[in-house]
Order: sequence, then C-alpha cells, then structure tokens
Amino acid sequence: MSQNVILDFETPETSTNFQIFGGNLEGVVTNNIANPDATGVNTSATVVEGLKASDAPDWGGMFSNPNPEGGINATQGGQVCFDIWSDRAVPVLLKLENDDVSNVWETSLNTSGTSSWETLCYDLATVGNGGAPASGLFTRFVVFYDFGTVGTGAEQVFYMDNFSVPAINSTACDVIFDFEPTAPESFSTFGATDTTVVAADFTIPNPGPDGTNGSAMVMQYVKQANAEVWAGMFFDLAQPIDANTAFQVCIDYWSPNGGDLLFKLENGPDTWETLRTSSTAGGWETLCFDLSDEDAGGNASGPALGRTFTRMVLFADFGTMGAATDTDYYFDNFLVKSDFTVSDHQVTFAVDMTNQLGNFTQPYVSGTFNDWCGDCDAMEDPDGDNVWTATLSVPQGSHEFKFTADNWALQEQFGASGFDCTITDDSGQFTNRSIIVVQETTFGPFCFNSCFNCGEAVMITVNMGQGNVLPDDAGFFVAGGGNFGIPGENPMDDSDGDGNHTITFERPVGFSSFYTFTNGACGDFSCKENIAGQDCSDPDNFDDRFMAPVMQDTVINTCFGVCSDDLECGDAAFQAITFNVNMNGVTEAFTTVFLSGTFNAWSGNANPMEDADGDGIWTVSLDLLPGSYEYKFQADEWTFDEQFTDGDPCTITDASGSFVNRALEVTEDADFCFNFATCNDCLVSTNDLSYDSNLFNIVPTIVNNERINITFGSDYTDVKQLSVLNGLGQTVYAEVLNANQIQNVINLPALAAGLYFIHVETEGKHKTERILVTH
Repeated sequence: MSQNVILDFETPETSTNFQIFGGNLEGVVTNNIANPDATGVNTSATVVEGLKASDAPDWGGMFSNPNPEGGINATQGGQVCFDIWSDRAVPVLLKLENDDVSNVWETSLNTSGTSSWETLCYDLATVGNGGAPASGLFTRFVVFYDFGTVGTGAEQVFYMDNFSVPAINSTACDVIFDFEPTAPESFSTFGATDTTVVAADFTIPNPGPDGTNGSAMVMQYVKQANAEVWAGMFFDLAQPIDANTAFQVCIDYWSPNGGDLLFKLENGPDTWETLRTSSTAGGWETLCFDLSDEDAGGNASGPALGRTFTRMVLFADFGTMGAATDTDYYFDNFLVKSDFTVSDHQVTFAVDMTNQLGNFTQPYVSGTFNDWCGDCDAMEDPDGDNVWTATLSVPQGSHEFKFTADNWALQEQFGASGFDCTITDDSGQFTNRSIIVVQETTFGPFCFNSCFNCGEAVMITVNMGQGNVLPDDAGFFVAGGGNFGIPGENPMDDSDGDGNHTITFERPVGFSSFYTFTNGACGDFSCKENIAGQDCSDPDNFDDRFMAPVMQDTVINTCFGVCSDDLECGDAAFQAITFNVNMNGVTEAFTTVFLSGTFNAWSGNANPMEDADGDGIWTVSLDLLPGSYEYKFQADEWTFDEQFTDGDPCTITDASGSFVNRALEVTEDADFCFNFATCNDCLVSTNDLSYDSNLFNIVPTIVNNERINITFGSDYTDVKQLSVLNGLGQTVYAEVLNANQIQNVINLPALAAGLYFIHVETEGKHKTERILVTH
C-alpha cells in the first residue's frame, strides 16, 4: 500500500507543532527548525525539534497540536512512518488516538542511535499494547521518546520529519463472512428455545447454488417450530462495523417463502434496525441495508451513520410465527461497503443563555473537534436575544462537546445519568453532550445545561427506599417502560448510605411513562421488583408503575417492592415462604425437582428442591417480598412440568390462554404443600406431629348444603393447613388459613354423597374429623 506524506514541515498546510507533557517542559510547544543534518535519508529543509524534559517521568512525551488535517485512516491497514534523528539507541513508542480517546493504538520501535536520519515504520496490523491491531480513524500522533525511562537530568534532543500514513482507496467492499472459511465463531438464537450454535454446526454446503450465489458453503439458521414472531439470531463481530465510513451492508439471503428480513446492529444500548423484503421464495437474493436509513426500531435513533456497532442481529421472516415444524433459512456473503473520503460538515451550535445572565461575558463551543479549547470558537448573539450561535466545520462522525464561557470559567454540568443528550465515560467523571455529524445541520438551540430549549423541560427526581431489601452489588436502577432502558442504564445513588436511593431525569414537559425498579443490572428483568396486585401496579404493562404526565419539576418518593408515597419502607420486608410438593404420584422418572416462577425469571435450575428424608415430599424455602407471583414445580430443568387447565382453582391464566400457572399471593410467612400437577393439598407425613383433640371442632358433621363451620382452639394462632379427603384418602379440597383465624366457614365444592375427613395441621399438632355428605 502506498503512503501519503501529510507532515513534512515545509509549508503551513503540511506543518504542525508538538506539545510536550511530563516534567518541567509540561505545555511547551516544540519548534520547527532548519534540518541540522540534511544528509542520508532526509535532506529536506525543515524538521521538528523534539524534546524530553530533564525530569520527565517514564511516560513523558509529545502530541500533535493542532492535529494534522485528514487524520490517520487505519481501516485498510498499512503503516505509519516518520524520519527520526537520534544520538541514542532508545525505544520510541508511537500512539494513535481519536479526539475522545475512544480509539487508541500504540506500539514501539527502537532507534539505532547513530546520530543520523533513519525511518521508523509502524505496521498498523501489529497487535498493539491494547491487545488489538489498529482499526478505524485516528486524529492525533503521540510520540514517547526513550519510553519507559525517566529524564536523564538533561534535556534530550531529537528530530522528526516526513510523517506518512496509508494512502486509502476512497471506497471499498469488504466481505466479512463468506463461510469459506470466514465465519463468526457462533451465533445465539432467541424467541424459541434459546441456544448457541458454533460455526462447525451452522456452516453447511449451499442447498441451492444459483446465479445469485453459487458459493460452496453458507450459514444455516433454523427457525424453530412455533417460534415467536420476533424470533431470530445474533452474533458478535470480531471487526466492528464503523458507520463513520461504512454506508451499506449487503447479505445473500435464502428463504423458503421470501418475506421480511429485519436487520439490526447493536453496541450495548445503542441500536439501529431496518427492514428489507425478499421477493424470492426458495432461492438466493441479495438484500442491501443502507446505514443512512432512519432507525425503524423503537429507539428512533436516526441513521446508523457516524456510529460503531459490535453485534449483528437477524430476524428471518420477521413478523411471522414459526411454522408447525422447524424451518431452515440461509445466509452468505456478508458485505460491508465503505467510503473513506474524510468529510467535514458545517454545523451550527446554538445555546440559550437566558438562565445564566450575569454569570458570563463570552460563550464558546468546546469539544473533541477543537481539542476542548476554551477560547477557540466564540459564539455570537447579534440580535441580543440571549441565543448565542457558532458555525464550525466538523468532521463526520461522533463527537462530544459542551457550551462553556470565559475560557472555562463557566461550563455545563450534567449528572452521570438522566440527560438523554449526554454520554458519560466509564469512570463516571466526565459527562458531555454527544452528537453524531453526518451532514450540515444545526444543534439547538438548547438551554444552557439542558437537553431542551428553555422552558420546555422538567426535572423529575425519583427517591426509592430499599427498606429491608439487601442491595445487589451493582445497586438499584430505574428501568423499563419504553423510556428508561434495561437494568443497568439508569443507576440510583445512595452515596450517603442511608438506604434511600435517588436519580434525577430531565424530560419534556408533559412526559409520562411506565417504569420499574430493579435490584441489580439483570438484562432479562429477573431482578425487578414485584408489585403485582398492589394499587400502583398495571397488570397490562408487566405490573410496572406509571408516571402520570409531569408538568413541573417533581419529586417522587416510594419504596422498592411496595406502593407507597413516602420513604418509610418497613413493610417491604421479605416473607419466608416454604414450598412443598408431593411427587409420590408421579410416574415419570426424574432426578431433581425444581421450583420455577416469576421470582426467578422461570429459571430451570435456580431453585432446586430437596427430599432429605426420602418421603416423596420435596421442599425449598424462599424469601419473597409481598406481592403476587406465578410458579410451577418441574423436574430436571423442564424435562417435564406441571400442566393445568384454565380455571383450575389454584392457578391463573394469561390473556392468550396459553399459559396456566400456579398463583401465589404473599402477605406473610407461609408453608404449604401440593400434590404435583393438582390443586390438592398434600397430606404431609404426620410422623413428627402429635394428635390434639382440642385443635378444632366442626358443625355440622352431616352436610347437605356444602357449608361447614370450623372453630379452632384459642391456643392455636399460627397458619393452619386444612385438607378435605375422600374415603380413598384422596384430597378433594385444600385451603391455607391465616394466622390468628379462630373461626372459618368452609365452602366445600360439590361433593358426591359419602364419608369425608377434615384434616388440620398447625404448630406441630394435627387432628382429623369425619363428616358425612348427604343429598
């Protein structure tokens, strides 16, 4: 690959300075001087003088300031070279950075120390100190002379010249996967049985070579029978798709029935998706997805241009439920088209300083595009309306910036979360406005320190008391509702450790949304609070809370897992619930029984049960917050599970009628037992119970109206398990009676005439009484 010399220091356009950092020369800018040794490989007239301070730390060096026009493009490999004159044999570390230091690459070469010019060429394919080859776009050179060694006590002088970078073709088409043999290591499916498939299993011979795709090997994706309409597959990209340069992705697609293919790119919470329709059934068709399209997903995030993505998601036959049997789809020749022309766009920045009157003299725009200069790009307000503007030439791509005033005497201050127009670094220290430049545009006007114009936003502070809930190591989060993202994106703060957590959001006037709290950053929402059945829960929206339209700055106070309007959260204490299931009547072979439900995201193995005494009664205890839950008993991680019919008395059925599960309302500690796959209470072994004739009395003992009255001895104030058994010992009715319940009217189901037994257990005691049902 040929090289372009971008810095030869012979003209203003091909010159720059280097700024020193580390030691007593901190901030000094180097000089461009006459070549002190115009011989050998470098006879040019002008070079840059490099210096390392006498007291420099081992990481002392210099960086280009201002950065060279056009930057350094590593998207097609190549080298970065420069001439250097050194009187010592030392390591020279070259570091390449982009403006916001989100892309960094560095590696080292050694000088010969012969007091003559030599050329150092750094191969961009080298795995740098960060663990990867150079990729993407860079804007800055950083040079560390004699890296790893502290200053010698005297200034070290060296010279540099003729910086060259790869000459990049303006456009390129790169096949990232052709399955001969390039392929992702694996892909994962979702929307049916979630599985991970490795390349050796999904790379197969082309099932139908034709004029569009005659290649030998392709990728197979199986959409499982009865899969959800949104079922699909995803895989991570070894080389991210950089939409600063990439403008289109094309895929060869084979579908038995044509239909829609939804294409999605992700980078954590940053997503973009678009749809194409295949008109070919049972044959190959090339579908191309333009990254300039508006996002078709719920995020409405605009075009993909200017962003970088690390994951690809494909939804075959999107919008259609899986057929009665598994269906095969095939993909091949994933092609990324790129344009490496470096484009600058005219961008107008506008800020309303009405709320800052008296606090400033001159506003500025400071950002990655001007090295965060505090007084380089002054803004103007010629009509005196307090809206200040500046129009700058900004490179295409992602940038960060702030509105400042008086050379950083005043600057915008944003919280680490809650502002939709900002981005925060991993340390949580720096939060700036985030923009993506893909064309000439105007950003603003924004109110100073706001993502909205003045008067168009409200501040919503949410305070949540944890009560007796033990916080997850990751902390508590606000999430969900279509506006607050997944758990982990909006962390709540409890820096004073008082158990009350807070977060503030800036939103437009009139904003409303569903939302929930999570204890941890669980991507599947398995750690969300459970407020089902409480008055602030909406059962039609995942039992989330609802935030009514907010018209002014508002503070919300509540508790995790409890519908309250204050931070007095004592009622949020966990309740001890013991689940028992009688497996004696189960004929299928099994090894272990598990409890699965909404409290563990229906995990197949999170809560194994035990049968320590081998009596066939399996047990597990959980601490649950008050609320409504659904659950089932199942064996060997869903090898088989309980099956119920809509209307069974201990169950609840979803609106579709597809899922019938046991229902549980937690109000206090409880211990209960059921026979597997029935609503019948199981008769737990009474070997460890003592008989007490005073436990209860029933009236009448001859029943003809399906009602009996039961009275308990005043000494028995704990929860009571009541069962009605027929003459064969089969449970025909069961009920758990609350603690302190002394009397109760039992409404029996319609029973056939005959002899029945009322059995009660509580506090280590039991008693059985006969009743006769007549008609």
